[in-house]
Amino acid sequence: ILRYWDAQRQGPQVQVQKNPVLLKRTTAQAVKAIAADLLPYPPAILSSNGQRYIKAFTVNQGKSKSKSCYLKVTYKWKFDYELFTQQELVKTYTIKPLNPNEATSVIFQVPDGQIKSNPPYGSKNMSIILEVDGTGIVFEKDEQNNKKFLSLPILHWQMRTKG
Repeated sequence: ILRYWDAQRQGPQVQVQKNPVLLKRTTAQAVKAIAADLLPYPPAILSSNGQRYIKAFTVNQGKSKSKSCYLKVTYKWKFDYELFTQQELVKTYTIKPLNPNEATSVIFQVPDGQIKSNPPYGSKNMSIILEVDGTGIVFEKDEQNNKKFLSLPILHWQMRTKG
């Protein structure tokens, strides 16, 4: 009977050795719960003197202050569908550190002069991806909510030259 009781006492000791792993997960979850969480809001499209601008809004909906990071803006379009010419242009802009529940905005010009298409074979619109913390600097509660998507018409057309 004494050996049975000793075996029963050792059982919980084995479980106690597993608890540090559980504790690490719980600690990581707790840290993540109080982390910053940057969230992009739908952007505004502005125009002035024939130029287009995007005003991108970001809010820190987390419980900790964020670091300074970057807004990564990716423009995608096809110059010519027949030639499979996927074009991409990437720009980055600085986002200042944000306290919990603080918001900021970044205004930047759409690089229309660099985005050209080929009617009727190319894209009529460009797709734009706005990614808050696009370089992954900020530890966030939710890393999956950092993107907003929009589409704008391509203003400049360039005819394909036959070679």
